[in-house]
Amino acid sequence: MITLKNGKKCWVVVKNAQRNKKFLWVEVEKINNGSDFIDAEHPRWDGGKFIKHGESEKR
Repeated sequence: MITLKNGKKCWVVVKNAQRNKKFLWVEVEKINNGSDFIDAEHPRWDGGKFIKHGESEKR
C-alpha cells in the first residue's frame, strides 16, 4: 500500500521498485480504485490527484 500526494492510501501493482536510504520509489502499473485494479493511466485517475503511469512516488 502506498500513500499518494493527496494523502489517500491505495493498493497498487508495482512495475519497478528502487530503494534508497529513505524512500522506496515505485513505478505503478495498476492502481486499485477501491474495488478492483485498473490501469494506472486510466482516465478516472487523471487530474494530478493520483499517480499516473510511470510516475514515481515516495513511500
